[in-house]
Amino acid sequence: FEGVACHAEFFRYAQWHSLASEVVKKLNIPVLYIYYEDYLTNLDGKTEELLEFLDLPRSGDLPDFDSKKDYSGYFTREERAAASD
Repeated sequence: FEGVACHAEFFRYAQWHSLASEVVKKLNIPVLYIYYEDYLTNLDGKTEELLEFLDLPRSGDLPDFDSKKDYSGYFTREERAAASD
C-alpha cells in the first residue's frame, strides 16, 4: 500500500468485506449480491429482486439512475495509479 492515500482505509474496507463473507457463510445468512452494472442493465428488475429479498413492498417510482458520476477529483492521477497497482 506504499504511496496509496489513506492506505489504512483501503485495508479496512477489504478486511471488512472479507470478514463479512466469512460470517455469512458460517451463520448461513441469506445474501443477495447486486452489482453496480446490474443497475445499468436492469434497474427495475434488480429493484424488484431486492424488494422481494427484503420482503418489502414498492413504495413509489424509482429515481433515474445516474451512471456517469465522476469521482476523479477525489484523488490525484498518481494516487489512483498507486491504488491500482
